[in-house]
Amino acid sequence: MKPQSTFYSISVVFFLMFGVLPLRSDDFEGIYKVGNDDCRVKPIRMAFEVFCKKTKKKEIYFYQGEENNNVIFKTDDGDLSTRFIFDDSSLKSGVFIGIGGSSLKVKKK
Repeated sequence: MKPQSTFYSISVVFFLMFGVLPLRSDDFEGIYKVGNDDCRVKPIRMAFEVFCKKTKKKEIYFYQGEENNNVIFKTDDGDLSTRFIFDDSSLKSGVFIGIGGSSLKVKKK
């Protein structure tokens, strides 16, 4: 392989590792305490399904990127979108922002 080809191959691998695939699918998964409700998160294809026991509501969240070291997952509901904003990439604690701006603490169990 030519040195130039090797350089481009390595560049593509780094781009995929750090730009396109910032999270492993198992990073946002498990049981989270959202306010006083328990919610189960499981990865599905390119998204995450969140089912909460008390509300018996199922929603689909998508990774939206990072902002000020916070990791954000958001529904695709336009103005009615809800979102999880995690304190860091460990995804262990953060806040849930509901419709209308209401917020609940989030903690992984």
